Amino acid sequence: MSLVGSLENAVLRMSGSGPTDQIVKKWEEPFEIVSGTGTVSREGCHIHVSLSGSDGSVIGGHLKDGCKVDTTVEVVVGIFEDISYERVFDNATGFKELEVK
Repeated sequence: MSLVGSLENAVLRMSGSGPTDQIVKKWEEPFEIVSGTGTVSREGCHIHVSLSGSDGSVIGGHLKDGCKVDTTVEVVVGIFEDISYERVFDNATGFKELEVK
């Protein structure tokens, strides 16, 4: 999937944070979604975004609940009839990791 659009605020998990020490940051300002990509399955979503602020600076991370759409978000979803995406717990990372079947 891919997405572009705008947000009133942002909630992102930062890179390098593990399952027990997640660093989640919140911004209460408008952003443009300049890119977004990820997977969507019955078991949930895994989406990463790059966001541009009003000064042109860019932040990015793992999209978390709590983001509010400003004017619009356009989402393009590709559906594969012969492939399924499943999340399986990985002891090494502590996260449910993607398995493509």
